[in-house]
Amino acid sequence: MSFLGYARYAGRIFKKRGADPHYIVLFVTDVCNAHCGHCLLGAVRPATRELSVDEYEKISRSMGNILFLLPTGGEPFLRDDLSEIVRIFCRNNRVANVGIPTNGSLTVKVVEQVRRMLAENPGVDLAIDVSIDALGEEHDRLRALPGLFEKCLWTLHELQKIEKEHRNFNVNVCTTMSAFNQKNALETTSALRREHEVRNINNLVARKGARSESALVVDAGLYEAWAKRLREETETDLLNGYHDYPGADVINAMKNIRQDMITRIVRGEKGYQVPCYAANLAGVIYAGGDVYPCEILEEPLGNLREENYDFRKIWFSKRTEEVRRRIRETKCYCTYECFLTNNILFTPRMLPKVAVEYGRLKARRALAKIGIKA
Repeated sequence: MSFLGYARYAGRIFKKRGADPHYIVLFVTDVCNAHCGHCLLGAVRPATRELSVDEYEKISRSMGNILFLLPTGGEPFLRDDLSEIVRIFCRNNRVANVGIPTNGSLTVKVVEQVRRMLAENPGVDLAIDVSIDALGEEHDRLRALPGLFEKCLWTLHELQKIEKEHRNFNVNVCTTMSAFNQKNALETTSALRREHEVRNINNLVARKGARSESALVVDAGLYEAWAKRLREETETDLLNGYHDYPGADVINAMKNIRQDMITRIVRGEKGYQVPCYAANLAGVIYAGGDVYPCEILEEPLGNLREENYDFRKIWFSKRTEEVRRRIRETKCYCTYECFLTNNILFTPRMLPKVAVEYGRLKARRALAKIGIKA
């Protein structure tokens, strides 16, 4: 997607009310072949009758343009029609960017569907995040799926081959820090960078709703050290982020700011730091058609099947406006990385901070290239 394709959403920085959401998290399935202790869905949402391709067609036609679409699950690649679902939204909603997480267990299906998505949606930026939380058998144990780590590496390496063929495709590793892997998280991501040519790592922290609540006991010092190392590796170009995307280093700058915010929350020093635009600029559609403001708030806005697949009827309802107001008045906050990035980008007072961080990142990279450590 060209820079102009992203720039058309710039007006949302200043005008948010009365607009369709531009950021949609789309749960295409609740089913997964892994059983992770930190999984957000494991404790609260039983499997439902999934929306069909025909139903997604109806839903997408009732929605406006979408900047970012995140098909997820469960394991989204368990759906044989995933690429068709993506194509529907790209065609009907002019999607600029699609990001899909995977546990990496279904290599052949992932590769086949990714190639199809790239062929069918040539102007769309596509990213696949392969989830890896530890090395070797420890990763298999954390996700309760024997042999998963080796499958993850196979998936990662096959996707890296595709990445070399397409400028609009990024393959990333996504690592979630929880109580179960926090002591080795830094070692894990460093090894993936050194030994498996990983150039972009999305670091997450376990959050409310996990299958096992003990997963949430994260040491702030360990998280801060891990985030600091990833930041340094990005600033010295050992990690380069979404290298071919328009404004890639703006994204990296926002990630740095986001990590600082999350560190303060994990430490218990500071909670609310930026307005949340859940139920406003961003929303969630679950596999059975339930619409929510985000993945954490238990505030259902409506069900698409019950409303004849009319998304706008739900989004502009009195119920949704009440939830928006409650989010504003309570100054709701959390560590949900995807929505935090969205909140940073679309808050006017944050733009100078993003600009400063962007300049710092560029300067440190320039110094690193000539051998000077900032």
